[in-house]
Amino acid sequence: MKAKIFTFAALIACLSSLTACHSKTEVASTYAYTSLETVCLNQNLDSTLTVRAWGRGTNKGDAIEQAKKNAIAKVLFEGFSSGVKGDDRLPLVMEVNGRERYDYYFAPFFKDGGTYRKFVKENDGTRASRIESSGKSMTGYGVVLDIDRKALRERLIKDGILKP
Repeated sequence: MKAKIFTFAALIACLSSLTACHSKTEVASTYAYTSLETVCLNQNLDSTLTVRAWGRGTNKGDAIEQAKKNAIAKVLFEGFSSGVKGDDRLPLVMEVNGRERYDYYFAPFFKDGGTYRKFVKENDGTRASRIESSGKSMTGYGVVLDIDRKALRERLIKDGILKP
């Protein structure tokens, strides 16, 4: 009897570990139209932040690009309330309405294929599970990204947006 219970428990453990490795999770289609918050998952030793960001678009590629833009915008203008310690918690642009004030800089920065792409990359570790939801005209996608906050700050100082 104990052998059967042990075998059953081992089978359940194997099945749950296989399910945990599944890389894509589909959720209800209504999430495709919902704005979800970008959250910081980890503050890495190499001065990067690992975040889960969400984007919406007409297809998967557009949604992932929008998620990247949303993650960079969060680091630049909003900051994080949890998951990060010290100065990395604060937004880089501390001025009120900084995005509007420096629109001449940030409009080309955030355009499709813009400069923002140099500071964000998809995390290819085990935490990089993607969550997808599709509606009739919209696809929502959640992806884990690494953002090089230090390089982004240095670029903004070099370009005269931030003071050293």
